[in-house]
Amino acid sequence: MVERPPFRKTDQLNNGLEVVETEEDEKSQWQLHQIYLPGHPRIALNNTSRLRTFLVREFDLADLERLAPHLWMMTMQSHANISPLHRQRVKGRDIILTEDPRLHLVWYYNRIYLKPLPKYLLSYTFWEKYLLSSTSPLGVQQEAIRRAALGYLRTYYYLIKHESDFRVATNKDLCLIPEGVSWEQFCNFSSAFDLIQDSDVSERYNYGEIRLSRLNLYSKIFLFKRHFQRVNAQYGDYFARFYGSFLFTFGVFSVLLNAMQVEMASGQLLPSSQRLWIIYNKLPTSTSAGVKSQTDLRREVVRLKREMNAKSSQDQFAKWVKLERQHDKALAEYDQIKLLRQRRIYRPLDRDQRVALLPTILVCQAGHVLAAERLGTWICGMNSGVSQSTDGQREHTGLGASMWNGGETGERSDSSSVGSDTGEYDGFRESGEAGDEDGRQGRQHGERARGESRREERALAISILSFTYTIMTLCLKRRVQIATTSSIVSHLIDARSVWLAL
Repeated sequence: MVERPPFRKTDQLNNGLEVVETEEDEKSQWQLHQIYLPGHPRIALNNTSRLRTFLVREFDLADLERLAPHLWMMTMQSHANISPLHRQRVKGRDIILTEDPRLHLVWYYNRIYLKPLPKYLLSYTFWEKYLLSSTSPLGVQQEAIRRAALGYLRTYYYLIKHESDFRVATNKDLCLIPEGVSWEQFCNFSSAFDLIQDSDVSERYNYGEIRLSRLNLYSKIFLFKRHFQRVNAQYGDYFARFYGSFLFTFGVFSVLLNAMQVEMASGQLLPSSQRLWIIYNKLPTSTSAGVKSQTDLRREVVRLKREMNAKSSQDQFAKWVKLERQHDKALAEYDQIKLLRQRRIYRPLDRDQRVALLPTILVCQAGHVLAAERLGTWICGMNSGVSQSTDGQREHTGLGASMWNGGETGERSDSSSVGSDTGEYDGFRESGEAGDEDGRQGRQHGERARGESRREERALAISILSFTYTIMTLCLKRRVQIATTSSIVSHLIDARSVWLAL
């Protein structure tokens, strides 16, 4: 608890309130009604309510007091974190005067806000009568005002530490200190300010300078306000702050979308089944370890092959032979692992497994027929790699070979008919016995044959899809247990794409 003012009476810099104590005659009583608060002629000392309201407004730190428990996130937790005035100039900051106590020692980029020293705080009598006396007219608000005034005075001990700081403070453009005060007088006046304890001041003054941008940010979180202090009066300045963030976000999304586009473009070069297989093995599945070892072995084979090609078989025969043996061994292991994996994936099913997996096999057979090279190229736009991937699947199901062979026979017959037509047309051209009219007729005949074959294939595909859909519906209604769910789902996806294409 502070019991006396923070400076001696002989060191006070303003003695305008001494007349209240010394003169007791009728004239002095009349003058008492004319005495006002030093530096503020509109605030009469006999108007207690107005004086109390004015002092509360002068030292009100409501927002900062609410933020005080969180100020350690915004600035250094030290009341001495205050740069002198000459140091503010070194940092390139402009000193902006403010009468708002909340903005005192708040800085924003190239400017810092400072509240000038009021004359009444320089009076020893004002401290005794209004801030320390038990009969003060300020009432219950006396303590809050006194704690804020003590912390405020202590800041000037750190702001003005050199004579150069004093000259900046007494500049006519700033006038942080009233006129008529010398450097020696101010030093005597503020000599004991550093002895003021943190427990005797407001919590805000336990910290020094605070960045305004952080106050505006944390005011949204802790005070539920849009800002602590608005710094942009125009919308253009306000939105200009977000240009950098917008450009950065736009750049990041542009790079990501371009990368995805390249990935999709490169992925189209691979068959859909191969892309799904690659994605499947990226997951922690039972086959991912084997695929990884196979990939590593393949890379080892390629590396050894490159080293063999880089060495001469004549000049470095011993090293070349050693590399060749390593290469042949690695290649044999790679082929063996590849063969074992294919047998493990595409192992044939016995008769009982075929009966139990009847719905799955029907779906697979539908996909096999639809994945034929001719039909798939016409309907789905599949490439020849799809037919290669279906060989193992046919071996895996082991059912419907006659259906598959029939499809291949029909395809071969269609190819032969087309080939005969084309060959006939080429023969006409080579022999020269028919004219251009006969050539056009031969081409038209070949196109009609191919069109009929395509219509037959389309009808076959629709029939297979309808039959498969019916069987699957019956099986699901009877709750038939269906195994190899992943195989069913993958082939249903292919069947759905074919159905949409039809």
